[in-house]
Amino acid sequence: MSKRRHNNKKEIIEHLLDSTLFDSAINTNDSILSNLFELKNAKHQKDKCHDRCHDRCHDCCDDCCHDCCDDHHHDCCHDCRKKKCRKCPTGPTGPTGPTGGTGGTGGTGPTGPTGPTGGTGGTGGTGPTGPTGPTGGTGGTGGTGGTGGTGGTGPTGPTGGTGGTGGTGGTGPTGPTGPSGCCPCTNLLDNSGFDLSGAGAPPADWTSLRATVADFPNAHSGRFVASATTPVIQSVGILGLDPNPPVGTTALPGYISQRIETGISGGCCFTLSFAADVRDGGILVASVSFTPSQTCIPLITNTGTPGGTVTDNPLLDENIPHIVAVSNQPQSVFQHYTLVVCAPLNATAACITFQNIGNPAEGGRSFVDNVVFENTGGPCESCSQNF
Repeated sequence: MSKRRHNNKKEIIEHLLDSTLFDSAINTNDSILSNLFELKNAKHQKDKCHDRCHDRCHDCCDDCCHDCCDDHHHDCCHDCRKKKCRKCPTGPTGPTGPTGGTGGTGGTGPTGPTGPTGGTGGTGGTGPTGPTGPTGGTGGTGGTGGTGGTGGTGPTGPTGGTGGTGGTGGTGPTGPTGPSGCCPCTNLLDNSGFDLSGAGAPPADWTSLRATVADFPNAHSGRFVASATTPVIQSVGILGLDPNPPVGTTALPGYISQRIETGISGGCCFTLSFAADVRDGGILVASVSFTPSQTCIPLITNTGTPGGTVTDNPLLDENIPHIVAVSNQPQSVFQHYTLVVCAPLNATAACITFQNIGNPAEGGRSFVDNVVFENTGGPCESCSQNF
């Protein structure tokens, strides 16, 4: 290699590139020398294109011309462009150059197609309760639920108004025969045979005036009272009424009377029966009156006045049921009498009375025995006394 002076750095580099010593001395591990080696190869390629242009080689191309121009080989570039060259054949691929530095981040590319739907994620925790929404419309009526158990008995409500009378129902079966509405059907009198008092005494359980108990033979019947073998045969004897009492006085008849309240009901029918021995001008009157509408005890009285005796008779005035027994039988012979009566609707008690309004002397005493007063029917809606 000729030794001549190089005037600038370019000439020095070109000289090195032309030197054959450069090929043997290059160390490819040195980055600077490696770059110079690549430049040497490029220069040789361009020189070859330049020589071909001058030799009118039609293999030269615009790529060579551009490379010449880029390396400031103006004469080559000028000559090359004057030629109508065809494309030069592609030379062998040079070795891969070192990786250049990372360039700047390019602009964001277009959004890619939507990928497939991912799997369902796990259920998240329950969020806080939201505010109450508006009330929804009323739903359709649900089916009737099953009948609930019977509730406890509630308090009794106020009594409602009386409803209209319903239609008459069918006749029910005949029930058992009940007791009569006017019971009991037994003798309602106490000591009706006058056997509970001693002879000559007033009869027990009866209200009386000038009446005493009599024994045999002035008795009709009796019963066993204290002895298992000897019965008591007794009756009651009643004296008569003074027909001419002194002026200003009132004479009362001898009588016996008993008031009965148990078993007396309005509309019920009763029967009074008894045995009597009326003698020597005596007049025995038996009666049944009902309170409160009738007098108890209904006695017939005589009152002496200047003008004569005045008789007061409530049996007549008040239409009290009664029966009069007269002296039409021999002495000590008893006859039976019966009186049927009915109680007024307002009756609360009955008053059974026997009085002698005849001869007041001892011979005119009337005897009464075996008295029975019992219920015999009813009740009735109404009744009238027929005696």
